Amino acid sequence: MYLRQFADLKARLLSEQKVTPEDTPEYQTIAEQLGILRRVMKHLSEGDWTTAKARERVMHTLKYGYAESAEKYDTTVSSVKSGLSQAGDKVRALFFGVDILSLITDGRVDEAECLFELATNQHTTTQLFPAEVWNVLPEAALAQVSHEDFVQCAQMLRSVGTWSLIGRLDILSKSVLGVARYFLLSNRPEDIQTRMVLYRYINCDIDTDAMVEYFRANGIIS
Repeated sequence: MYLRQFADLKARLLSEQKVTPEDTPEYQTIAEQLGILRRVMKHLSEGDWTTAKARERVMHTLKYGYAESAEKYDTTVSSVKSGLSQAGDKVRALFFGVDILSLITDGRVDEAECLFELATNQHTTTQLFPAEVWNVLPEAALAQVSHEDFVQCAQMLRSVGTWSLIGRLDILSKSVLGVARYFLLSNRPEDIQTRMVLYRYINCDIDTDAMVEYFRANGIIS
């Protein structure tokens, strides 16, 4: 069951942490993995990704097992398993179909944190840019744009203040701005990885070369 894997990963990381010297990069990586994993698990136990009643059942099952949950909720073990499986599907949908567990397992903590914040609306559009900026951006549109134009646009989006940005948008290609807006707002599973890259670039978590490499590899810029 997908949800059980979160607890299994936490147990494994805690076990590895105990035998890893604290003054090593490996220890720091494990600590970061545990940090985002705890945030995710806290949201699963307290967040609004499902109803309070369903969430309570899920948490009880994960803690006490199928048989005890079936007895507590006066149902069958088969029904409990089915409910946990459905909850796992909801969690996958919460993260836009991207497997956040794999990101954490692979040590891709920055990506996992960005995905978590997008999924839980901590990266809202008005947090990235105030309404004044969104109001003057052109409508979202998907198209292939030139490398030079896109880099200029992305660098401007991450480096200048709100009012300075509004005053300079007219020098940028409307099609490039439309592509940027499209990926900054898209919740389609196939666009989430691209949205994460663009968010992380604007927030200065990755450099220009890494951003360009991704967008080129995915045929978004020429």
